[in-house]
Amino acid sequence: MKRLSAFSIIALMLVGMLPQTALAASNDEVISGATAAFDYVYSYGDTTENVTTEAAEDDGEEFDLFPDEDSDDQYLYMGMQTVYDKIYFDIEDEIEFDDDDDAELEWQYRDEDSSWNTLKITSDKLEDFLDEGTGYITFEIPDDWDTNSFQSHSAYWVRVKPEEDVEEAASIEQISARAYTVFLEVEDDDNDEVENLTISDFELDEGDDDKIYAVREVDDGEYQLAIMAEGDDVSYELTIDDSRYEEDDINVTAKTNPNTYQIELEEDDNNNDDDDVYLSGDCDDGDDMPFDDLSGHWARSEVENLYCRGVVSGKSYYYFMPDEEITRAEFLKIILLNADEDMDDYDDENEPFDDVHSSDWFEKYVVAGYELDLIDKEDEFRPHDTINRAEAVTMLVRLADVSTSSSSTVFDDVDTWDWYAKYVRSAYSYGIIEGYNDNTFRANNPLTRGEAAVMADNAYDSWFD
Repeated sequence: MKRLSAFSIIALMLVGMLPQTALAASNDEVISGATAAFDYVYSYGDTTENVTTEAAEDDGEEFDLFPDEDSDDQYLYMGMQTVYDKIYFDIEDEIEFDDDDDAELEWQYRDEDSSWNTLKITSDKLEDFLDEGTGYITFEIPDDWDTNSFQSHSAYWVRVKPEEDVEEAASIEQISARAYTVFLEVEDDDNDEVENLTISDFELDEGDDDKIYAVREVDDGEYQLAIMAEGDDVSYELTIDDSRYEEDDINVTAKTNPNTYQIELEEDDNNNDDDDVYLSGDCDDGDDMPFDDLSGHWARSEVENLYCRGVVSGKSYYYFMPDEEITRAEFLKIILLNADEDMDDYDDENEPFDDVHSSDWFEKYVVAGYELDLIDKEDEFRPHDTINRAEAVTMLVRLADVSTSSSSTVFDDVDTWDWYAKYVRSAYSYGIIEGYNDNTFRANNPLTRGEAAVMADNAYDSWFD
């Protein structure tokens, strides 16, 4: 059996292990414009070789791919720290199969349940490793592709294996992904860190492929952006558009140092300091909803109803993100606005929780929720925690101040003695909630923004209209 010798392990470590622009410049063997860091694992039969080294030192040293002759039971595993859809290969010698000149490679990805599924290839410029030189594959990013731990590496995993027995291994000098990291340090005009920016707050322009693959807040006000560059792209126009601040454009360079940018955003005098981004409003003039991610969604009509009443907002101008989990503060704001509660009535009240301050956008809603007995008195409110279905129903029924005399429910997973049972029973009897198809309520499930909209809209029709 032929074993792998020295590997060129190329790791896509966008978490800061290796600065990629330095890597790309450190070795002429690196494919032009490609990162040189990648988690790489090779297995054949019951044996797994697992080595990680710095590509800056070892890149360009050939290694054999699928070296186990007369076997199709061997895999190349590639783990990415951030989601990309293109992988490059620098092929020195092509692969040869035993009996089938038309044999192909099988591509798979590791899903959120740690199972391997077929990867949908959108462009294959490898010719099954039958051509020498630089080749690549692109693929459709799966919805359930998730980070998994494999051979002590946590990453987004893709693997490939030969469809037929191998007669002669391919020889490869490099595996890499063409992607670039841009680091941002963002402050406001008071020199305070700007926190909680998400991918929807950034736009990229002036490149051949203007795509932001990931945004990661590595520290307060410090962000890491993974962008895909194509061809001779050198610089981009990056727009930051968050409702708390005036829109700002900067030029960022993908291929040369420095790759860290300091940005100062000016506060938007017209914004209301709410955590949600774009405010809603009157829809009587027939304007379409701004959200692009509601087409065909089961919560679309309820979201639109709340939007037109000025109750809900988007996470950005074009995205409501109905399947994203909602926080305790966000849900409290929605139900209070939905009930047309006058926040001015609580201006003179003190903050009742240690983790709620007068400068917080949600402070007035938390104070109102406490004074209305929607929230139990504890030391902390935990405004940024995801709210679960039981907590949400409890707040909503308390706000409506309707009868909760009966504690029995129709759901198989809600017992009479559960603290939330009477609230679930009341909400169900008024048509505010429905269970799942298996007749469960799933009290501890995190509530999504779409589910919150449906609850609130049903409550409006039953209690607050």
